[in-house]
Amino acid sequence: MRLAAVVVALAAIAGAQTASSSNTSGFSDTLRNATDVVVADVISGGTIRVVRVLSGGLAPGAEIAITGPYEQVGRGLFFLKDRQLLPAGFGFHLPAGNTPRYYGAGAPLEQKIAYELAPLIEDTLVRHFTDLIIPTPMPVPPPGSPEARTRSRYYAAEVAFRALDAAATKEIYAEFSARPEPYVKAFGIAGRLGNRDASALFDLEKDIAALAPIYDRGTVSLFVPGLDLPNDLPAARALARMAVGEIGVSALESGAPMNLAWTHRPEFLPYFMAMLGSPNAQTRGMTLAAFCPLLKDGPLWKPEMTGHCPNRVGPAPGPNEQSDIRYWTAWWQDHRADFPEVRPPARYAIPKPPPQVVEVPAEIRFLSLLHFSVDPQLTESDRAIWKEVTAAVQAKLAANEKRAEQMMNVARLSGKPPDLATMKALNDDRTAVAKSGLDELHRRLSPAGWHTIEQLLGNLAG
Repeated sequence: MRLAAVVVALAAIAGAQTASSSNTSGFSDTLRNATDVVVADVISGGTIRVVRVLSGGLAPGAEIAITGPYEQVGRGLFFLKDRQLLPAGFGFHLPAGNTPRYYGAGAPLEQKIAYELAPLIEDTLVRHFTDLIIPTPMPVPPPGSPEARTRSRYYAAEVAFRALDAAATKEIYAEFSARPEPYVKAFGIAGRLGNRDASALFDLEKDIAALAPIYDRGTVSLFVPGLDLPNDLPAARALARMAVGEIGVSALESGAPMNLAWTHRPEFLPYFMAMLGSPNAQTRGMTLAAFCPLLKDGPLWKPEMTGHCPNRVGPAPGPNEQSDIRYWTAWWQDHRADFPEVRPPARYAIPKPPPQVVEVPAEIRFLSLLHFSVDPQLTESDRAIWKEVTAAVQAKLAANEKRAEQMMNVARLSGKPPDLATMKALNDDRTAVAKSGLDELHRRLSPAGWHTIEQLLGNLAG
């Protein structure tokens, strides 16, 4: 029976993982096989200049020819085996910045990599998280646009970071989970849970209203592996409360039944009965599967129960789901008086609303429009005005970006979170730059040219 339950648990884990799982495995192979790990600048086709050496015999400043699938990336974190590029992230390098966290020459390699990646992840989640969650019906960012670059850099860094061992990431996850910025906090808590730190459940429960949408949108991936809940019943109870709370987190709910089952504590039966009413088929299936390991060899166990715990769980209802639910419901009627009542959350009865169109302000849509080619749709004179105005806007945005980078570097050196007032001022300045540019276009373009821009902005709004 335990083997069958393990099969179910592994199936759920596979379903909860994103496509990043295979990349994580591949990155572990890369770490094992690399003879040199360096931060380097690409200076010409197939040649890099070493900036920092994490491991191996190369020296800073050395210019070396590399072989393998070459990408024009500027600065990157490269993994080499005899100067042959090894895969990393979603390509053959990871993003690298100018200012990593400090690490000593003798630090373990995986800690060095964590300290290189952490500032990039932090910067994205503090200042560029909107690039990760562009709302429907905003179009997919065109290749090469800032939004596309942000996404590719972040997801490559996230996959690699999660593949590092717990000792290398523990300190950073703990620091991030204590931060006030919701996306940084979400990343830290998810990382602690991925490292099987059950105490992270208390921090998640405390801020679940702010964190649940981040996890459910997939902006930050959440996976709840096998936690050591038999030795941490307070954390198990926190997980149970959240699983049937009014603010749901899909990954948490699907992982909760089997995590709770390994405690072998019948006190969680009322939560299981509540979760059988979930509108999510996978949550119902995982709950049915978890009854048996929860009760096995205990005073409430009956051999016949084995036939009512499915061995496989998927996104669709199992063939015997309704008969299994009827069995457990009838069994519960004879035992419910011995347990406190746990009511299913009201959200179970609320139909999922249709996707809502998010009205994006015109100046924000204009920032996206900057990365599309509009020249063919304008007359020659309007095209010249467009280029002049947008070049000035881009220059101001670059200056804003530079000030933001300086702010983040100061925060990292001081060991304190970025100043929220400064962050707001920078964001307000960015919006003001966009609005000013849009107003100037409205004033200077011909009526036909402005109508074209209005149409393009309208398309970005849905």
